[in-house]
Amino acid sequence: MPDINKTLAERGERYGKFADRAVIAQGLKRTMWAAPGWARLADDQKQALEVIADKQARILNGDPDYIDNWHDIIGYAKLVEDRLASTILKQFAPEAQDEAWNPWTGSGYRPTGHVEVRLRMGDIGRASDTRLRWTHTGEPGDIVAWRPAPTEDVKQSAPTAQDEGWIDWTGVGDPPTGEVEVRLRCGRTMQAKASDLDWSDSDDDTDIVAWRHVVPEDVKRAVNKANTPGAR
Repeated sequence: MPDINKTLAERGERYGKFADRAVIAQGLKRTMWAAPGWARLADDQKQALEVIADKQARILNGDPDYIDNWHDIIGYAKLVEDRLASTILKQFAPEAQDEAWNPWTGSGYRPTGHVEVRLRMGDIGRASDTRLRWTHTGEPGDIVAWRPAPTEDVKQSAPTAQDEGWIDWTGVGDPPTGEVEVRLRCGRTMQAKASDLDWSDSDDDTDIVAWRHVVPEDVKRAVNKANTPGAR
């Protein structure tokens, strides 16, 4: 059995004096307990915050570079996040549990590519990830779950966009120049000079998700004339 005095000495070197750490931890907890929202928290939320306060006290009173404390804080927060994600999915899409849906809470890892999403209102849609609003605003249109779109949907959707000349835009890289037509995340299209547009990606409905160059009318007429049989 390990020598308890040796263990306490080792912990003291890493976390500082226990009495000093207790003052910090209890101060943090008293602040939380006095907050108006404390009574609204579920037991696991209260417990997570209290344990995180203990870890914060260890960091503030001892070695701030001891990585296990930071890892533990992430872990306790993740336990609550996982429970909330599961609750959201069961509440708004109870039948989705056995259909390979991934819960979405409005933050965290965001999928890429063509996906199928389930909205808070219960509707299901399919689109490229860049054409969707992934943040949560508490509205019926929030995404609460996602899964990769069936392969056949991706094959069917890709040629259409290519045939129409659209080029996907994710907010990264050099934007085009000249006169362009752009498609926004909300589905609207508009025409303007590329230099007059905001090409950044802020994850809202006005983000540009695709673009194509505008062909001048005289060029269109020339091409049509050249492709018309018997035209000179």
